[in-house]
Amino acid sequence: MNVKDSFKFFALIGIVFVVMFFVSCKDKKIEDKKQIKIVTTIFPEYDFMRQLTSGVDDVEVLMLSPPGVDIHSFEPTPKNMIDIKNANMFIYQGGKNDKWVEKILASTEKGNCVTVSLVETLSRYRDIEEDLKNHDGDAHLWTSPLNCMRIVEYLGEKLCDLDEKNSSKYMENMNIYI
Repeated sequence: MNVKDSFKFFALIGIVFVVMFFVSCKDKKIEDKKQIKIVTTIFPEYDFMRQLTSGVDDVEVLMLSPPGVDIHSFEPTPKNMIDIKNANMFIYQGGKNDKWVEKILASTEKGNCVTVSLVETLSRYRDIEEDLKNHDGDAHLWTSPLNCMRIVEYLGEKLCDLDEKNSSKYMENMNIYI
């Protein structure tokens, strides 16, 4: 290979790297457009929020626990803690299995993050107060269709408070889902 061919080869490689750099920056900018970040601890909460935010582009919903992990022995990673700290809304079950959540919330600045405990949300209803007491606040609350409807309604209201410009879409999604 002569000098001229070597120059063309390295120039081509340089152009490829520059293009890749700008493409990766473009993807990062698209990702940064997400204005509302919602973090959940487990799949039921994640699924509720995914349904409520369907069709709203500037919302990101994350689930902390990876698939297949026993949430009862879940230990958050430093990335998980950063996700919670940077969230606009953080949703967790509450009760005895979420002691790690209480510690994290106590150690982080609240800021503008809305925190929602499903146990506390449902404790507003008299008909399930006894159920919550019997299970020490650790019942699988989402297994009851009535509880699911109450949770989704409450989360829909919280979303509307957090993001008024998309409130009509959240309410529409909430009514469809319920």
